[in-house]
Amino acid sequence: MVSINVTFEQAERLGWTYGLPANLTGVIGQYWSGQEKEALQAYVAFCFNSDHVPNMFNMALYASTAVIVMIAFLANHSQLLVPSSLRHSHRRLGRWCERHVLLASTVPSGAALEPIPLAGKSKWTSVQVPTRIHTVVVTAYVVANLAVLFGFYWILASSIFYTEDTKLHLHQYLRHFSDRAGILSFGSTPLVVLLAARNSPISYITGASFATLQIYHRWVARVTFLTAFLHGVGYAAMVIYDGRAVKKALTKTYWLWGYTAIFGGLVLCVGSLRRLRELSYEVFLFLHIFGSLLWVVGCWWHVWLLRKKHLYLFYVYLAVGAWASDRIVRRLRSYWVGWSRREEGFNTYGTLIGDGTTYFRLKITAPPSWTLKTLGPGSYIFITLPKPQEITQSHPFTVAWAEHTSGGKHAKNSEDSSDVDQEDQDALDLTPLVRRSGSRDESGSPLVFDLVCKACDGFTRQIIDSIEPGDGTPFDVLIEGPYGSASDFRGFDTILLVAGGTGIAGTIAHIAHLTRHHPSSRVLNMKIVWAIRRVDAVELLLPYLVKISQITQHNPKFTIDLQIHYTRAQFVANYGSSPPSSTPITEIRHRLLSLPPHYQHKVTSGRPNVRHHLEELIDELSENVKHAVAVSACGPAPLCDASREAVRSLLAEMDPDSDLDLEYSEELFTW
Repeated sequence: MVSINVTFEQAERLGWTYGLPANLTGVIGQYWSGQEKEALQAYVAFCFNSDHVPNMFNMALYASTAVIVMIAFLANHSQLLVPSSLRHSHRRLGRWCERHVLLASTVPSGAALEPIPLAGKSKWTSVQVPTRIHTVVVTAYVVANLAVLFGFYWILASSIFYTEDTKLHLHQYLRHFSDRAGILSFGSTPLVVLLAARNSPISYITGASFATLQIYHRWVARVTFLTAFLHGVGYAAMVIYDGRAVKKALTKTYWLWGYTAIFGGLVLCVGSLRRLRELSYEVFLFLHIFGSLLWVVGCWWHVWLLRKKHLYLFYVYLAVGAWASDRIVRRLRSYWVGWSRREEGFNTYGTLIGDGTTYFRLKITAPPSWTLKTLGPGSYIFITLPKPQEITQSHPFTVAWAEHTSGGKHAKNSEDSSDVDQEDQDALDLTPLVRRSGSRDESGSPLVFDLVCKACDGFTRQIIDSIEPGDGTPFDVLIEGPYGSASDFRGFDTILLVAGGTGIAGTIAHIAHLTRHHPSSRVLNMKIVWAIRRVDAVELLLPYLVKISQITQHNPKFTIDLQIHYTRAQFVANYGSSPPSSTPITEIRHRLLSLPPHYQHKVTSGRPNVRHHLEELIDELSENVKHAVAVSACGPAPLCDASREAVRSLLAEMDPDSDLDLEYSEELFTW
């Protein structure tokens, strides 16, 4: 219990976070004439509990977010801000942080990207538990919310606002708990939107990947819905506690809008289940849009009808403003780069290469403002088909390869599919690869980039169904991006690139980048570990290895070692490491014969042991020489988890004073 002694002059000077009316003296005099002093103390205590504490938490949440963003910015640019001598002297501390904080998983299994089932082995109850550094931030956010919900109350021994006789003061606690839960939910809503935005300033400032921001987006969204749910349950319990009829309370319009918003939050949470996102992105998208509309509209009307609580519309306007700004920027970027006044239509158009049965590639002509530097490793774009039924859907693709090429939009209309295949296999002149001017070189050749795709149900299937695969006919597309922060490995002498399936696009991007900058690159050893489940996936990588052969074959110090792991479960279970003479393994080996002879390659069955590959690579390095090794993983979550854990465990076993620099990065895109 607390005792408050506040004068009217002091109360009028309290900040906006208390939500006190401007004419406080008149309000109290009108309703509590003769009890002004008791009413003032009760009013201040009420506003402190229900308004001031949660509002201050929301302001602290925004300030903490800004601080974390600035710390991430400084950490991301530490190589520019911290002298190399200082970094070298604190190498032990840096490696300790990498092993135990940055790369370490929170759970013993080592999983940080692969979801962990909460009930049995059901994928429907799985959640992602991130690495320790992200877990610490998420846990701090959750604990802070719980502290505000259950602590820091000014409960009066006697309040004229409440008439209960119990010494437990349940009515006061229940009312203020419910109010705090609602305000906390409102305060987190703008942050939920900001973390999901593609053009979020958080991403631009910190360089954080979309996958990283999605971790925070999901956990903040879960807490936001939980606090809203507690707000609704608390008020329902309060009605029951007061003995009032629930049915009568539900006839109040602002109650109905409040529960509409809570229902919208439930739709968002159920529609965002990872298993549902994996099975059908289209269903996930519809439920996300529908639930978001219910949430925002319900929150707005719920507060608007309360009249005296219009202050909390500020949070709704922040969320709507963040969403609208992102949408406007996205649409402007898409139409600005894609629209052309020429009769040919759009500046951006694509051509499908392949038969479209399982794997295929899209060759996209970039907008005039894009450069080769724009499309570095780690870049991804969103593609929209400019059709009425598809204009609301955009899907992400990693940019695999970029180069200048000849020809315009209709240059290939007269070519047959064999011409396309021949162009795909020929080793191109690498001179355009080192140009860094605009999207057109000196001869007017446009900049084109390749996307590696797998034909699945949904958007990729719609692309295939809308055109005739293999005929080279261009089709209009709207491009949004590029997004992502580039990983530059030119300063490393040895690179291990781990990929799974179409994650080979990330590997191809690194190959293209290093090839463009081969005169200034230190890279001498490149090992590619690729896990595939289908034989025809090999054709995704081979054309690009052929393209760079002009550089690799004339540089005897530069080596590429390709390790392909065929992981189809039935084949591995039947044959293990001793397959018969005629199998998918032999077919893959036969296709690799088209590679130049100076390439090293090996095909095995079973999942790759990333730790073993990394140890082999390091063992081959010469002693008494400082080496820098980079490991990059792009593929399914289990493969990225295994790669990160391999690097972390190796760092733990390294001599703290070793001159070997080992760096890890991963490129994973998740909805």
